[in-house]
Amino acid sequence: MTLRCTHDVVSTIAEASGLDDLALNAEGVFELIVADRLSVYFRFEGEEVLELSVEVPALRKTNDPAVLREMLAVNATSPNGRLGMEPGTGRVFFGRRLMIADLTRATLLNRVDDFIRAAAVWTDNAPMNAAEALLARAAQDVPFTDYAVLHDTMLRA
Repeated sequence: MTLRCTHDVVSTIAEASGLDDLALNAEGVFELIVADRLSVYFRFEGEEVLELSVEVPALRKTNDPAVLREMLAVNATSPNGRLGMEPGTGRVFFGRRLMIADLTRATLLNRVDDFIRAAAVWTDNAPMNAAEALLARAAQDVPFTDYAVLHDTMLRA
């Protein structure tokens, strides 16, 4: 069955995560903390759009053209999310936009799972996470390749 509204999405996530009291705040957002270290934000635009996002602190307030170029290159190749900078604050997020009318309970859970796996590499405490790899490439002005940033991740096509 296709999901119809924000309530359907919230109740599906609440049931899957075992959080019966899951609810939106006044801004239409809720946060799900995965594995005690990854904060995933679920933000709704009306009843039509769900935006998933995680903050990427390592890229905050970057205005280096080489870094911005690398961010755009990632956006051109990542199937499960995009990097974007919040105007005014300079905060960088890895996010994905989903149309609620295109979702069933199963596709919602699969897409959230895919997003979490993709987002984890941007915020992970690994010695060389995707954000650090992007900054290293930008510093060396090395051309982007899928494998330089996304090596050993769990992304699925």
